[in-house]
Amino acid sequence: MKSIIIRAIASIIIGCLLMAYPEKVTDWLVILVGCLFLVPGIYSIVSYWTLRKEDGIHMGLPIAGVGSTLLGIWMILDSTFFIKAFMMSIAILLIVVAVNRIINNVRARKYGAYVPWIFYVFPVLLMAVSGFVMSKPLEIAGIPFYILGISMIVYGIIELFNTIWLHNMIQKLKNEAENQIVPIDVVDAEIID
Repeated sequence: MKSIIIRAIASIIIGCLLMAYPEKVTDWLVILVGCLFLVPGIYSIVSYWTLRKEDGIHMGLPIAGVGSTLLGIWMILDSTFFIKAFMMSIAILLIVVAVNRIINNVRARKYGAYVPWIFYVFPVLLMAVSGFVMSKPLEIAGIPFYILGISMIVYGIIELFNTIWLHNMIQKLKNEAENQIVPIDVVDAEIID
C-alpha cells in the first residue's frame, strides 16, 4: 500500500510541475533528445580513435558520429530553435493539407458535385489554427504537457482515494471477521474423569 501511495503522490507532484512549467518541459525534452544524439556520437568518435591506435587500421572518419555529436550539442545549447522549427513544420504541413482539401472541394464542384459549405469550414479552421501555431510556437508546444499534467494529477488523486478506501474496507472486513463468534456443533462428545 505504501508504494501505491508514494506513486500517487509522485504522480500528483509531477502533474503539478508539468502544469506549472509546460514550456520548460518541452525544453528539457529537446535537451534529452540532444543527449541521446550526443552520447552515441561521442562513443563512435572515441571508438574510431581507439581502434585506429590499437590496430593501425585506416578507417574513414565516422561522419555520422561527428554529425550526431554536433546535432546533440546544438540541441542541448539551443533547444528553442528546434521547438520552433518543429512547430512551424507542423503548422506548414497543416496549411498544405487544408489548402489541398479546399482545392479538392472546388474540383468536385467543377465536375458538378454538390459540396456543402460545412466541408469548407474545417480546412479554414485548420488554417486559422496553423496561423496561431506559427505566431506562438513555444506556447503551443507546451499544451500537450499541460494536458498530461492535468491527467497525472487526476490519476494521482483517484489512485490515492481508491487505495485509502480499499485499505479501510479490508481492515473493516478483517475486524468484523475477528469479532464474529463461530458456533461449534459438538457431536459425540465424551466426558472424561
